[in-house]
Amino acid sequence: MLGLPPRPRRAEEGSMLQRVVRWLETPIAEPPFDGRRPAELLDGPDAGAVLSRLRAWLDMAERPAGLRSGRA
Repeated sequence: MLGLPPRPRRAEEGSMLQRVVRWLETPIAEPPFDGRRPAELLDGPDAGAVLSRLRAWLDMAERPAGLRSGRA
């Protein structure tokens, strides 16, 4: 073993991938989305906003449940 962390199980990878795909396909009401799917904006000038929002969503998903709700 080379001291690498254990590889995640396939089910966990698929689960996160499926969640990201659902997020990309779900219309969002606020700007810059205005009811469009984030996936529709990836090829345009709002791609940075989409990726920033996705990163924030992923960061929130990785936090322990107590920290997400504001409780310590």
